[in-house]
Amino acid sequence: MFRLQDGAAWVFDARPDRTIERTNDPIILSLDQAVEWIKRERPLLWVGSIFSVPEPSGFPSGFALTTSLLDLLFAKPMPEEQRQQLVNVLLPKWPLEALLDEFQFVDFDISESLLGFFNEVDNTAFPNPLHDAVISYYQKGLAKQPICITTNWDTLVEKAFRQRGYNAVIASPAKMPDEKFGKAEDDRTIFVYHPHGSFETEDVVCSFKQEQRQLTLSPRIFHNPILCLGYSGYEPSLYRKLEGTRQPQLWCIRDKNDLEIPAKRRLLCRPQTSVYVGDMRELLKALGVLERQVDLTSNYLQTPTIPPKVIDVVRSGIIASLDASFCVNILVDTLLSFVDEPESAIRYIVLMRALVNHIRDRVVHPGILPALMTASRFYDSSQIWISALAYLLRVSFDLEPRIVKKILDYAQQAGEEIKKTGETYDLASPLNAL
Repeated sequence: MFRLQDGAAWVFDARPDRTIERTNDPIILSLDQAVEWIKRERPLLWVGSIFSVPEPSGFPSGFALTTSLLDLLFAKPMPEEQRQQLVNVLLPKWPLEALLDEFQFVDFDISESLLGFFNEVDNTAFPNPLHDAVISYYQKGLAKQPICITTNWDTLVEKAFRQRGYNAVIASPAKMPDEKFGKAEDDRTIFVYHPHGSFETEDVVCSFKQEQRQLTLSPRIFHNPILCLGYSGYEPSLYRKLEGTRQPQLWCIRDKNDLEIPAKRRLLCRPQTSVYVGDMRELLKALGVLERQVDLTSNYLQTPTIPPKVIDVVRSGIIASLDASFCVNILVDTLLSFVDEPESAIRYIVLMRALVNHIRDRVVHPGILPALMTASRFYDSSQIWISALAYLLRVSFDLEPRIVKKILDYAQQAGEEIKKTGETYDLASPLNAL
């Protein structure tokens, strides 16, 4: 009941003509420099899941949720030390949004149980000192506009403002904010924007299957500088919007190791973006908006029971996305096995997605092309031939035009033969022709 309805999924495709400027290294500010930047730029606050963690709120953070699910996926049969190393590698690569997508892709909607859990907590949770710091930030005039952005589904930010006598105006993905959003007629009105929806507006976005399509944010938000606190920035549904804005941004990150994560580094290595490396609580204290000690220890979610086959398929897909050799081997093994439908088709689709991503990332591996040819023997489709062409174009700078034409012909014919005869191509024919 809280989901964003399909008809209200207002999304834009990323603009291919927009060039994003990069710097070789991120611009890192000291604590004093960060405070000076905030007082000069007066950015809007963009707060993430960590703001709902301290008591009496008690929500698990996005990091804790992702860790809980990965612990479940890789609980066995590997040794504990090896498992923990793998989870640590996967955490920055698989944000919660993308991880939930993997379960939805195999038609197991784990997000439903998460929504039920979060809604129950939201009904009884109270704002914590970090929410008080948010209110103080706006009361001190540290933001140019009375707009606060939170990617959390809960309603704690607006609860905190309402408890202080504010009129909290809420906007979210279900409805594009109008031109009045952010224009307060008095100093007791605050505008709270939920890019991922909320339980109050009943339009929660807890995963996003098509990563090339992005949740649209109100233009008024990106006409202002932004201060990101307790937010990873990894969600596929928001990444390109944050990456493409030309307004100044300041990101608070806990550890310099975050800068070694390719996606995070791309997001932070831009001319108008600065980084403060340190505890966000120290930054809030230096701004004079946080006076109390705050414990950021997160609760961990007790994960629901998931069928072993679902765990196996999702786990295989995640590992296949990390290692091309594993991807090729398990794809061929799946094709040559005698797994019943629909499990066989689901496994194939999950692994083919991983293989296509390796091609997109320009991975060179001797098994990729044979795996695609093997796949064409069982599941002939245009995607297979286009993927084969993409791989050949990446590894060969002098690919003959006749080969390109042949592959495009096979791509066009793929599927038509299946409709006519119910049979796939003879594998030897395309290989001999090439």
